[in-house]
Amino acid sequence: LLITGLVGNYQYWVEKKEYLESLRKKTIIELEISSWEKIVETKPEYRDVLLRLALLNWKIYNNDKAKEYWEKADYLDSNNIEVQGIGKIIFPAQ
Repeated sequence: LLITGLVGNYQYWVEKKEYLESLRKKTIIELEISSWEKIVETKPEYRDVLLRLALLNWKIYNNDKAKEYWEKADYLDSNNIEVQGIGKIIFPAQ
């Protein structure tokens, strides 16, 4: 019984640590998104920044924003291999 309690307690702390780490990573990504969005405000046709924003939003499961940024990049340069490759990452079933 004591061993079961220790194992369960250990598992709780491992899961809590993983959860806190995921929150930390999400916060870092959100800060990066904020920085890139400031650039896009002044240079809305900067394809590479739009692609970066699409991927960052996709990483934090903000799929609507990811799609929005990717579509803008695709509109600007629809034949670009990088644009199409990122589209396949974000929308693998399409």
